[in-house]
Amino acid sequence: MAFRNQKSKLAILFIIALIFSSLGTAFAAGHSDIEGHWAKDEILQWTEQGKIEGYPDGTFRPNNSITRAEFIAIINRALNYEEVEEISYSDVPAGAWYASEIAKAAAAGYIAGYSDGTMRPNKSISRQEVSTIITRIDNLAGNSTEADKFIDAGDIAGWSKESVGAVAKAGFMTGYKDGTFRPLNDITRAEAVVTLNRVLESAEVTTYNQPGNYGPIVAILEHPGNVVIDAAGVSLSNMIIKGDLIITEAVGNGEVYLNNVTVEGDTFVNGGGADSIYFRNFSGETVEVNVASGNVRVVAEGETKVTNVNMKSGGKLENNSAVGSGFSNVTVSEKASIVLKGSYESVDVVASGSDINVESGAINTVNVGSGVAEESTNITLGENAGVGTLNVNGNVSVSGSGNIISANIAADNTNLDLKSGNVEALTVAENILNANVNTTADVVISNLIANGAVSIKGEAVVKRAIVAAENVILEKAPEESLVKEGVTTNLGGEEKAGDKSDNDIENAKSEVSKRVKERQEEVSKPAPTEPKDDSGSGGGGGGAAPGPSDPDPSDPVDPVDPGDEVSPAREAMVEFLAGIAGIYYTTDTDELVGVLEDFRDDNRYTVRKLFGEDFTADDVIEFLIATRDKLPSVVNSDINGLVTVFAGNDDEIKEQMYIWLKEAMLEVVKEDGGDFEHFKTKLANIGWSTDLLVEQQEELADVVDQGGKAELALGKAFVRSQTELIGKETDGSNTTFSISILGRNPLGEAALLFDWHSSNEDVAEMEGGGPTLTAKNNGKTTITAELEWAGEEVWILKFDVRVVDDSIEIVNGDENGEVPSDRIERLAYELSKMHSYLDEDDKQHIRAAREKLQGLTEDPADYRWDDVIEPLLTNQVEALYSK
Repeated sequence: MAFRNQKSKLAILFIIALIFSSLGTAFAAGHSDIEGHWAKDEILQWTEQGKIEGYPDGTFRPNNSITRAEFIAIINRALNYEEVEEISYSDVPAGAWYASEIAKAAAAGYIAGYSDGTMRPNKSISRQEVSTIITRIDNLAGNSTEADKFIDAGDIAGWSKESVGAVAKAGFMTGYKDGTFRPLNDITRAEAVVTLNRVLESAEVTTYNQPGNYGPIVAILEHPGNVVIDAAGVSLSNMIIKGDLIITEAVGNGEVYLNNVTVEGDTFVNGGGADSIYFRNFSGETVEVNVASGNVRVVAEGETKVTNVNMKSGGKLENNSAVGSGFSNVTVSEKASIVLKGSYESVDVVASGSDINVESGAINTVNVGSGVAEESTNITLGENAGVGTLNVNGNVSVSGSGNIISANIAADNTNLDLKSGNVEALTVAENILNANVNTTADVVISNLIANGAVSIKGEAVVKRAIVAAENVILEKAPEESLVKEGVTTNLGGEEKAGDKSDNDIENAKSEVSKRVKERQEEVSKPAPTEPKDDSGSGGGGGGAAPGPSDPDPSDPVDPVDPGDEVSPAREAMVEFLAGIAGIYYTTDTDELVGVLEDFRDDNRYTVRKLFGEDFTADDVIEFLIATRDKLPSVVNSDINGLVTVFAGNDDEIKEQMYIWLKEAMLEVVKEDGGDFEHFKTKLANIGWSTDLLVEQQEELADVVDQGGKAELALGKAFVRSQTELIGKETDGSNTTFSISILGRNPLGEAALLFDWHSSNEDVAEMEGGGPTLTAKNNGKTTITAELEWAGEEVWILKFDVRVVDDSIEIVNGDENGEVPSDRIERLAYELSKMHSYLDEDDKQHIRAAREKLQGLTEDPADYRWDDVIEPLLTNQVEALYSK
């Protein structure tokens, strides 16, 4: 047993070797000319991270010089500089590869070129030039005293002396063993890599450049500096980032998840696509969105709180925060097409020519700045969208069926185009000498308050005009008018002299002001235009998306008291979720077919109601099959997750299983041209997501499987189903087995992870608990390979062998039946095949969970069942079932 104990202690080391083995080629590749070089480690690190490249012949040439353009490009990649500035250097052609890199350097402010207007991009860069660049980048204090310590200080140019001392003091460039700095020497490629690596390390930058889930499950990880996400498929959880968070262009059109992350600096979104960046329970002051494609979608969920979002490119902001403010204030600082969904405190439009589409929800205040003059900003309000206050200081066009409570013209020579919708109050400020409002017959202005000059053209219905200034012209007469004494106005082509006292005018304004205030107070909750019964559509822990018209259907409904009459939507959700879970917790093969058929038949109506006529219960089953098929590849590619499963505790293992389930679902719905590429949209249409579905499965498991035994049993069965015997080598009476765990087998070492046992040692026995079987007598024995997992020794692989005259034959190492073509029988086959790896105790745990589930469906108020159903009862779902 000594060998067995030793293996238990080394198991985690073998696991790490196993799962990282596929990366061995990359780690070992290197370059042919850096072996033994003093900078070998840094060169390997930087080339693996893509920050610098070698040459096509396999060399790195560490002692070669580096040009100014090459050095600038390396800095931009390493420090993620993306913003550009217009440049006009005489020796930088617009089409040169380095033109954009130098434009980035100019914007970052770390290089300025020469006094003759050149940049000299192809000139080798000297060590003293590098010192000045690094001093600017890192904002180091000049230190000529430190520079004077070098024995060749006299060779250091006056313009660089303080910078040389600064980088020496910081430890970035320490000079040579002979006491020199050699300021005029060209910096070598190796010196450049090591110097910049020291700068990055001093800045305590953490880079995540591989897909995966990072961060502790329970504790909080604190990053003292900046964090860079440099790959798609990265999920950060439970972190506090003291510096900035940068999501780079390398993310492409992929996705990034930020779960319970606090950023004390700024967050920069420079990459992402249409289903991209998810902020869940996120906290930060400022998020800047600058994605070149303009097609990024940024979503706030849970208790997310972001004070300011600066849109420097196009994109979609989606405020789905159930608690908290989500994205509060949005600034449109560059000409772009922006889509907004949900509720926002304010939107400030700074750039001309932007298109802003408010799909649903409400914005308390929209400010159109005075800089919006050259091109009008276009605002489209969806049917369930509204604006509390629109402050017009520039040119703006408003269309769509949504409503505006108060529109204020606050600057002279502005144009407001109203193409549709209702305005409760349109106010023109006193100082206005010339303002134009263009309307259509689809516009209703309940109250016009003209304190300054304005011309209202078109066929809008103006219910009441309160006129207190000269030069007020309404092309179509209002239904009612109050004109101040001494003022003459033109209403519908006819002049009208005022006859209302100052007191009359002020009282009318006060009445409108009161009405506007009442309406604006409604902006924090869904409210209809006309009074009606709005019971069942309150906040209920959901993100507010109110408006001056109908409630936004993206809002969750108020929780329903268990004593209330159960709504059709609630009843359907209980049946739907219980049906899915019933499949999950059924272990008998024959019974599985019946359970699946019952699910299909019982939920035909529910599925069509939720997802439309073109998505059926059969499609749900197909989706479950596709998710099941996708799991192995998801697991195999998740190195960190594999470590968690083999070395984590019970809670960590269960959590990892749910992460894999969610990722498998996402992979299925993301496949271009696949059968389910529109499923994510269908989920979003009813306020759901794959995240929500997996979270509710996890929540339900906590209810029906409170000890976690059933979940761990299913996880164990999955690992067993993905472990297979892949070969054997025979030497006389001895046979050594090779196996693969979750698709991985480095040099056959996977078998060494296990303690091997023979059930009949008179027939054959395992040598020292290892993977070698020695034949002794004819007969049959069962071989098991065991591993310490989740705190106990469990079998992972089991198969029978037969010994015939010292020859060992595998009896049932890989017997797979024909896969059925019928979708229900296919899913039953796949699930039962996995369940065949369950021990009887495991099956009993799963049966117990299923019995608890059946009890819950009879009394859903028990066992926190409402925690599972409530998040699924969005307004859309309630609306679908109320029809």
